[in-house]
Amino acid sequence: MENRKKTFGISAGMGGGRAGTVKMAVCISAFLLSLLCSLIYNAWKYDRISLAEAGQDPDAVMALGIAALVVMAAGVSLVLIIHNAFAAFMGEKVRLLGILSSIGATPAQIRKGLRREAVSLCALPLLFGDLLGIAAGMGVVGWTNVYLGGIVEGRREAVFGYHPAVFLATAAVSAATVWISVWLPARRLGKVTPLEAIKNADGGWQKNRLKKTGTFRILRTLSGFEGELAGRALQAQKRALRTAAVSLGLSFFAFGFFQCFFAVSRTSTQVSYFDRFQDVWDVMVTAKAPQDGAELAETFDAAAGRLRALDGVERVTVYQKAAAKRMVTEQELSAQMAAAGGLGAIRQERAGAEKEGTDGAFPADEACLVSAPVLILDDASFLDFCRQAGAPEQLNGAAVLNLFRDDSDPNYRKENYLPYLDGRAQTAALALEGTGGDFYEIPVAFYTDEFPAVRERHHNVDYSELVHILPVSLWQEICLQTGTGAAANADMDAGTDTGAGQNANVYIQLLAADRRTLEELESAEAAAMSALDGLFGQMESENRIAEKIASDRANDGLLTILGGFCAFLAMIGISGVFSNTLAFVRNRRREIACLLSVGMTSGQIKKMFAAEAFCLAGKPMVCTLPMIVLCTGMFLRISWLDPMIFLKNVPVLPVAAFAAAVFAAVAAAYSVGCRNVCRMSLAEMLREDALD
Repeated sequence: MENRKKTFGISAGMGGGRAGTVKMAVCISAFLLSLLCSLIYNAWKYDRISLAEAGQDPDAVMALGIAALVVMAAGVSLVLIIHNAFAAFMGEKVRLLGILSSIGATPAQIRKGLRREAVSLCALPLLFGDLLGIAAGMGVVGWTNVYLGGIVEGRREAVFGYHPAVFLATAAVSAATVWISVWLPARRLGKVTPLEAIKNADGGWQKNRLKKTGTFRILRTLSGFEGELAGRALQAQKRALRTAAVSLGLSFFAFGFFQCFFAVSRTSTQVSYFDRFQDVWDVMVTAKAPQDGAELAETFDAAAGRLRALDGVERVTVYQKAAAKRMVTEQELSAQMAAAGGLGAIRQERAGAEKEGTDGAFPADEACLVSAPVLILDDASFLDFCRQAGAPEQLNGAAVLNLFRDDSDPNYRKENYLPYLDGRAQTAALALEGTGGDFYEIPVAFYTDEFPAVRERHHNVDYSELVHILPVSLWQEICLQTGTGAAANADMDAGTDTGAGQNANVYIQLLAADRRTLEELESAEAAAMSALDGLFGQMESENRIAEKIASDRANDGLLTILGGFCAFLAMIGISGVFSNTLAFVRNRRREIACLLSVGMTSGQIKKMFAAEAFCLAGKPMVCTLPMIVLCTGMFLRISWLDPMIFLKNVPVLPVAAFAAAVFAAVAAAYSVGCRNVCRMSLAEMLREDALD
């Protein structure tokens, strides 16, 4: 019993020079786990409240299960890092442990003494790290409210919450992380015999065998013999720094991956949407169509007239969309379509076309039912479209967009078209949605290959669709004759049928003369909404530049969240660098004394440490950078985006800033350790080593 008391007393009194490193590692570990748990809990609470308000039942079991897996993964990563700090801290006592073992201390007593001392060091840093993580989580939630409040209109503000059960769970996970990190080296040191303790009193029990690698030669080429010494030192602590290096590499790869992915996505959206429709619209007002179909044309003309009377308006288009089907026969197809496969090519393009069958008037192999979207323009805009297409100006017939998109080229950005029909038919039979599938004959005024100047995409999903463009006066006549009402069509934005008699959206598109700044478009948007006041019951408006800004902010917000995840990974790696590198540097007094005794200057010692820091931070980035480039090339290949266009948007600055931050953190760790070693004289190093 007396031996046990002496063992514990001596162990508790031997704090060692690395106690500060251990406290810092534990504090950082507790901070990261507390921050992660705080954010997961608040995200779960926000999602649960949002789903409850929407009338949906949140899957709490799955969400909490995923959160538990994430926290466990983070805890395992931190154990792999901070246990090396405890190993270095306990490694200073190898000679003492050998003495205790020689006088009869059992391995269980030695392990218990080491654990007791480590736990006494960690209690306050553990509590401080947990509280600091809660404060950081509160700051992140507040920043999220401020940032997303300007992006998502009508977003419910998140209220920070922290349940006592979350604090207890966080404290338990943090304590378990520290306990396992203490247990691993204590278990190993408890087995040290007196002979092994004397043999490895200089810390050799945790050294690795050194093998000359290509890193040595590269560092020697870049930094001379100091670089080769740095490479040997890094290989000696390779096992201790393995998790830190993996964390730094993963964080850099994830950050570069997300940055390049969003850069490709943003460039693709810019090319396919904003640049494509830049000269088509500046302000878009979405309103509900009138209930009475007899007032549709009058409403369209009134809306267009009011907007055209405004100053600074270059073009106004009022339009509506409807869904319909059309029967296409083999005899109607153009020669180019017949050569490309005829109805077989149409059926192949159109998913499920064979299942839809025909109306019974034709055999299945002689006709095909295709999608025939209807675009209804106000009369003045339809006449402008007639002039654009080079056709006679008339309002008594429809224009058929006579194009079939050829998909023989896998590059979907190259829009190759074939003439769809031979253009001889003077009428078209359309089955409007909401009319029970009955076909209605409409006159065809002309066939064209010109797209109308509206912010709509055609042949984007269904390459076989046959678009029909009608003036609103003709559409009103059709609605009155069929008895379907003004909007017996599909609300194609929502992707669902509104059904007969229900209102669909009316789109009022305005192109401004002064359109370079956000202020100019906001002024035009306000004037348009004021002019249309009282004409429609419900209206929403947007402008081109504001939509671009909102899109960029949404991407930036998502990138910020993902960047925070990458920063979390980097912090795990950096904490490993601090806890391992500082402890290892302090343990190199004998090595530094030997180097100084053979003539190395303090400047050369600093150069060696600088080479170590550069290699430790740079090697994971050099290894992962080709993977980022490869993934970016894959994104470009999938999106068929011109690399020369993407080069203008390559995220060099964010990736470089992230890399610089990692380099600065690693350099800070080495600068502190280098300062502690280099300010000691040769006699002090030898005296300290003798005292140990």
